[in-house]
Amino acid sequence: MTVLKKYLFLRVFIANALIVAAIVYFLPTRFEENDDICMLLISSGSYSGMPDAHLVFINYIYGLGLKFLYLLSADIEWYTVSFLFLHILSISVLIFTGINRIKDRLIKLLCLLLLYSIELQAILHLQFTTTASLVGVAGMALLLEFQLYRKAIGILLCVISSLLRLEIFLVVLFISSPLFFNDLLKAKRLKASTTLASLAIVLVLVGLFEVVDQANYKQGDWKSYVEYNRLRGQINDNPNAISLTGKLPSAIKPVDYTLLLMFFQDGAVVNTSKLKIINSKAGRIDFTEKIEKATHNVFLYKKYLLLLAVLVALVLHVAPAEPSKSIMLITFAAFIAAIWALAFIVSLKYRLFISALLPLVYVVCQAVQQIKLKSMSTRLLPVVLLLLCLYSAEYSYQFIGQNNYLKSKITEQHAFVAAYLARSTNILVPYAADYRTEGTPVFSVSRRHFKKRMFFGGWLTNIPLNNGYYTSHHNFVEGRSLFLRQASKTVLPLLVESIYTNYGVHVKPVVVAESGDDVIVEFKVI
Repeated sequence: MTVLKKYLFLRVFIANALIVAAIVYFLPTRFEENDDICMLLISSGSYSGMPDAHLVFINYIYGLGLKFLYLLSADIEWYTVSFLFLHILSISVLIFTGINRIKDRLIKLLCLLLLYSIELQAILHLQFTTTASLVGVAGMALLLEFQLYRKAIGILLCVISSLLRLEIFLVVLFISSPLFFNDLLKAKRLKASTTLASLAIVLVLVGLFEVVDQANYKQGDWKSYVEYNRLRGQINDNPNAISLTGKLPSAIKPVDYTLLLMFFQDGAVVNTSKLKIINSKAGRIDFTEKIEKATHNVFLYKKYLLLLAVLVALVLHVAPAEPSKSIMLITFAAFIAAIWALAFIVSLKYRLFISALLPLVYVVCQAVQQIKLKSMSTRLLPVVLLLLCLYSAEYSYQFIGQNNYLKSKITEQHAFVAAYLARSTNILVPYAADYRTEGTPVFSVSRRHFKKRMFFGGWLTNIPLNNGYYTSHHNFVEGRSLFLRQASKTVLPLLVESIYTNYGVHVKPVVVAESGDDVIVEFKVI
């Protein structure tokens, strides 16, 4: 028994590794959006021909680690492997420090199922945001442990979380903060001081690595790109932007602005100075409109929130110790405040909701550790936990259906594109998100990408890695072809007009390949 307890974490880790391996092998896992796909391709070198640490949305230091690994062995999909390893390690930490200490077996089982139901979603839709949250929660959990080596690992996990996505790490820290207040107020002086010191080290390292990241984007073309992408994002996220269409400044052509709103602008024409003009004209979003948008976004999850509110109310009612009740109440309030803030600032996508939910679930696991199922109110607790598990599992079922469709779609598109590129020397540029690259199997993204033969626009517009390959719409008369869906053909007249008004070249779009819903177009000079 002593030996089993001694190696408990190792057993939990191995079990989770097998579970994650089974999920990846038997279920259709994918990256949720093409953001991760593009960052993976950049880090592996499959995008530009050489591994690069500038991942844009992930800290440069994490990118350096991936770059080193890809240079060490390009045959391993290190981006995916690193994410899955972090998932296995983090979920093992949460089980070991939280769920393992729950006294009642039924509550322990249901909390485990709830955690796994959320983790299943995060694996089915692998994403740097939810990975950052899970790693951050695991790091916070270890910072609260007494043993110094556990705190050291917690510091490392917290820093990794901030490297993956700083904003999400701060959300996790905010929602988890009641646990730290309780630890500092109630724990013995030694533990409280080491916890405070550990947290201070985390904040110092996070700040230092953020400075390093910023410094690496303040050099040459990368500095210009970061400013360009920031302005583009602000415009595309501004609901007022559409109202500018009929009252544009003279420097902005209507066709160029329309293409900007369609995420397919000419980066050489709609440059940084023009984006600044557009951004200033679009103006700030009205505060009332922001409130309405935030309310709408939050209430998309009303069923989830109702179940969570009932769960928290039950925990507050049946928790035997006062600190647990106070921590639970403050944490739930912090969770509500966090999702409202996220909805107010950006769109509250499901991955952001789940990222905020993870620290709350961990605090619930902490709060129910001493509960025993004796009274009627305590017996309601498993019912609510089960309902949450089932509701969460419903999302996983939907994800599986979506993933199967995308897996089939990208297989068709990949074969279609491969056949075209085999007989053409052109570089291919997909329109917007028509090429469903996010459906690519997570371990073969680099291998299946057409290295130096396919380049993207969107948030990659004007990225230095595109230099020499795809920098403007004029490239379409210089050996570049366009991939798009049949339904997106309405963009073709706009591109023809853009090329003529900006470069004085008359072109005609010609469909040179067609397969089902997909076409490839070349622009012939008239």
